[in-house]
Amino acid sequence: MNGRAVAYGAKCGVGFTVGAGTAAASALLGAVSCAASLAMAGAPQPNWTEVLAPAARFVVWMGCWALLCLAAVALLGSRIVPVLLLVLWPLLGERITGALLGYVPGLDGVNSWLPFAAGRAMLTDVSAYSADEKPFAQALVGSHLSTPVAATVFCLYTAAITAAGWWAYCRRDAKAP
Repeated sequence: MNGRAVAYGAKCGVGFTVGAGTAAASALLGAVSCAASLAMAGAPQPNWTEVLAPAARFVVWMGCWALLCLAAVALLGSRIVPVLLLVLWPLLGERITGALLGYVPGLDGVNSWLPFAAGRAMLTDVSAYSADEKPFAQALVGSHLSTPVAATVFCLYTAAITAAGWWAYCRRDAKAP
């Protein structure tokens, strides 16, 4: 290998490709099984072009998730702690942090801009819900960002955290065999 930077880049490339590829295969398998089930039931097929944008967001999200996992391992120098962090932070930590930041003057609404709230908003197009269901959907998602803005925010967080992981990985000495 040409160095740790190239090794980290290769790991990122493989991780993103595997994550995105698995998501694409999953989305395709889901669409094919849905189409087959509808055909066997004699039900009309949906407009499949409407599924392309959500499926593409899912594929990108899964690729980003793989990069976040790799970066967390590089930053924390462990494999156990990142797993706990990446499970607990989106479920509890980010919601608690967002709620606490809401008490700071001028920071209300900042919880919508946290990484995994943006990721959930990227996956869920809340604008598609009726006016009655929209507040509940936004409460579940935890973000009021529009889908395109949320996708941009989540990808920017991923890029920043991946870059921090690259820095940590490159400055750490390689262990001798």
